[in-house]
Amino acid sequence: MARNSQLHAVNQAGEGAEPASAKLFRSIDGRVAPLLTFIQPNANLQEHYIFFEYLRHHVDIDVLLLPVVFDDLRETGIRIGLTKALQDPVSNTAISATEVGLNILNANQDMARPDAKEPELNGSRSTFQESSEEVLNGWLEQRSALWAARAEIRGQIMNGLYQFRNRFFCITSQSKRKQIPGRYSLNMKALETLLRVAQAEVIPVVIYIVPVRNDVQTPYVESEYVDFKKQVAILAGETEAIFVNLEGLVPGDLWGSTSDAQGKGEGLDFMHFQEAGHELLAKALEGKLLELVRSGKITTQ
Repeated sequence: MARNSQLHAVNQAGEGAEPASAKLFRSIDGRVAPLLTFIQPNANLQEHYIFFEYLRHHVDIDVLLLPVVFDDLRETGIRIGLTKALQDPVSNTAISATEVGLNILNANQDMARPDAKEPELNGSRSTFQESSEEVLNGWLEQRSALWAARAEIRGQIMNGLYQFRNRFFCITSQSKRKQIPGRYSLNMKALETLLRVAQAEVIPVVIYIVPVRNDVQTPYVESEYVDFKKQVAILAGETEAIFVNLEGLVPGDLWGSTSDAQGKGEGLDFMHFQEAGHELLAKALEGKLLELVRSGKITTQ
């Protein structure tokens, strides 16, 4: 189950709160194969495709639950954490057999090299530099708490820069997020390829439009969002995937805010809801899985 940050966080979580993935795991336990969740927060569909190719060669997939988020189609590129997937010989061969996969490999040749690592910082790839940096980093981590926490510090700096940009340009959570045509096209091609590969491999797919806050105006250009939903539904129909639109599943009072207790302005959260919303999502997905069980497309334990 590839997923974005929606399933990674519970808005206004109380003690012991669980996301939909954990709830779904427990509800289907013993009736359907165990649910494995894989976190790629805010991943674009090119990354979902690469990850899927790697997973299907290393895990027996009974069914793929795939959330599709309109926001993520504005993103592009492959994160460094997918280096292993690009390097894996079997996965690499499968990826290079598709047009979009070959484009991704050509654009990420450094990551796909057999000797490539998942570097913390970009730099020379000389053996001497890599080995000396490794020794120096280890020595500093043992003697400096600040150095050991550098990854977290970098994250805080990037988050601060992101917030500064939003304030400077008056960007809030309700600002319209326009489609970026080139990136959108690449991501939709990756989605089509993923679905066609799954169909060829007889892997059932449940693809769903994620819940979005609908008690206020959404931050999407409505015509673009409508076209997106239509395209996903068409692709699902062409590849025998189960398509379900869950955008209106979670009522407005089960969402929340990110920084404004009144839920106004930049505090509105359009992607993350409270635990009761996760319960609704888990139930909706459970129903689709049980449909597949009844149809014989996936077997029970």
